[in-house]
Amino acid sequence: WSSDVCSSDLADEESHAAFSVPFVPAAAALVVFGLANSSDTFLLLRVRASGWQDWQVGLAYAGYNLMYAAAAYPLGRLSDRVGRWPVMVVGWMLYALVYAGFASLSGNAYWGLFAAYGLYMALTDGAAKALLAVLAPPSRKGTALGAVSTAVGLANLVGSVAAGVLFDRVGPAGPFWLGCGGTALALLLLACAWAVRRRATREAR
Repeated sequence: WSSDVCSSDLADEESHAAFSVPFVPAAAALVVFGLANSSDTFLLLRVRASGWQDWQVGLAYAGYNLMYAAAAYPLGRLSDRVGRWPVMVVGWMLYALVYAGFASLSGNAYWGLFAAYGLYMALTDGAAKALLAVLAPPSRKGTALGAVSTAVGLANLVGSVAAGVLFDRVGPAGPFWLGCGGTALALLLLACAWAVRRRATREAR
């Protein structure tokens, strides 16, 4: 992204004129992603089914948490500089790649995938909350954020149930292919919300 685009994104996020315009598609993207983002338990079940020992599973998951903790602050500062939208797009693309890796790879590749999963979390966890806080209508910010959190939580539940069915009926890779497909749809919705945001901000000026 060029510096002009980054500056425009940051200016967009400071403008209150168009807060409510892209809120619905952005919220819809988060809910769809919630369907794709099944419980982390499936990560552990996947590597366990591939033959990993318990100590390897625990160590890899600890590595994920360490990566998240180490990267969350610098990547949060990055989102302040370049804008939430590009950070969210990169984070969700990374998530799709990680899930594709869990679906198709095995063995030592899982170590890197767990680390990359922590990086995805660091990219998107704070950025998603900050983005919604900016887009929500100022007079109903608490209501809007609460409603989205409820919808995302329910989507996570439905997605995890679907992932469990696929794990049992299709195999350990099934939940991860579902996650890849759902993330692709969420990215399309996020791109639409970003386009709506930019257009509304230009018109407001």
